[in-house]
Amino acid sequence: MLPQRKPLTLYDLNEMDDDNRYELIDGELYLLAAPRPAHTIISSSLLARIHNFLGKGPCQVFHAPADVFLFNQPEDSGDAITTVVQPDLFVICDPRQIGERGFFGPPKLAVEILSPSTAGMDRFVKYHQYQRAGVEEYWIVDPKNKIVSIYTLTDGLYGAGEAFSSLQTLRTETFPGLEIPLQEIFPEGM
Repeated sequence: MLPQRKPLTLYDLNEMDDDNRYELIDGELYLLAAPRPAHTIISSSLLARIHNFLGKGPCQVFHAPADVFLFNQPEDSGDAITTVVQPDLFVICDPRQIGERGFFGPPKLAVEILSPSTAGMDRFVKYHQYQRAGVEEYWIVDPKNKIVSIYTLTDGLYGAGEAFSSLQTLRTETFPGLEIPLQEIFPEGM
């Protein structure tokens, strides 16, 4: 019988001695590739629009790389943390979630921009992690097809979601009044 491998923790992640970015999901390590130019353009554009919408209210938008400890509190030790994600963008509305080591508990909004290396992870693994953690709204941005899919948590589940094409204006129940014309988000020719 093979020995059981124990799940990795934040402690193990902090011991990594290289320049790579990683996520840790249920004790499994995932390497993050550098984003492509289209990814960066979309992320910057969404960040600016969400930031301008939120203004100086209680909610703030943040971007990767930033550690989000979905299931933990600031007082938890590093060896108790087995899930550390880095959403492309996320909104925190409770200042108590902002800690010295990162952000604790589920954000109100998480946004992932698909890339060839992360599409499966974002669509399935993170979808279920964000749902389980109680992230109110999850956006999956598909640069190739120029679609944003929005999943809103209802009774603990995301359900089918709502898709917006590049010809539409994104609107969200979680942030009433936020309107983003998607033709301004997706770069031409990429």
